[in-house]
Amino acid sequence: MNITFSWSNSIGLVRTMLAMGTLLTLLFNPTEVLFDPNVLNEKTNLLRSYSFFFLFKNSLLTAKLVACTILIAVVWGIYPRFTGLLHWYVSYSFFAACTSIDGGDHITSVLSLLLVPLTLTDSRKSHWGTPVQATNTIRSFFARSFFVLIQLQVCVIYLHAFTGKLEAKEWLNGTATFYWLTHEYFGINEIFRPLLYKALANPYIVTFFTWGILVVEFVLAAGVLLDAQSKKRKYLLAMGISLHFGIFVVHGLASFLFATTAGLLMYLLPNGHQFNFAALKNTVSAMWPNIKPNKSNPIEERVLGLPRV
Repeated sequence: MNITFSWSNSIGLVRTMLAMGTLLTLLFNPTEVLFDPNVLNEKTNLLRSYSFFFLFKNSLLTAKLVACTILIAVVWGIYPRFTGLLHWYVSYSFFAACTSIDGGDHITSVLSLLLVPLTLTDSRKSHWGTPVQATNTIRSFFARSFFVLIQLQVCVIYLHAFTGKLEAKEWLNGTATFYWLTHEYFGINEIFRPLLYKALANPYIVTFFTWGILVVEFVLAAGVLLDAQSKKRKYLLAMGISLHFGIFVVHGLASFLFATTAGLLMYLLPNGHQFNFAALKNTVSAMWPNIKPNKSNPIEERVLGLPRV
């Protein structure tokens, strides 16, 4: 059996989305909100004590700037072979030190670690570059193994999310979303409260959303059984992203949206999938209104050397 692996721009998009979630959190939150000195000074295990923000706990602003620089390099896609390991180190360090993390930070820490073997075997200068493929080599076997492991990890995330909810009677009787959405801290964004509170007054709507989430999580977990080339995977991808986008709109969890979308892309897209970003750019350009430039000023033409129109 031939073992083939392709390093395509879909892997690059996954890395970019994971890095964007952490980067935005670091950029838009003050250092004193993200990190508690008491936590950074407590005794902990060896791995955590050598994480980035623990090592530089006395100069957190500098550490934050360095971390952001690394994450920007990952987003930009330069030399994945070198930035892959640094990305995991920053992601894990943030997860280990931050006192206000969410599930997205945990997912990012795990996925960025599992992506390291894929980046170490990626010989491209940019993860947006031309796809590279290898067959029946140690390199392809190594990358393929961890690609499958990532897919299994994402499957387990959704399976655990589904089975874990079955232990709570509120999820079984269809009322869980009412309690989550009206929670003082985790509830609906204030902007949407007037509209959604009216909807939550209807028990049928509440039950539909509660059981609907359970169904989506179960179906996503079952997606691992589909053939890698099955068109149904794209429907599951759209379903999963829609679910997490709804969570983002309601709860404002941007890093969770980036992390789960990245995980779904690795889980449901076949290896080697290449996004046609050029076609997308052309489509957007075609939709943009064509505005004819005004005739240039003769003085500007003489000074700047601009041609007449």
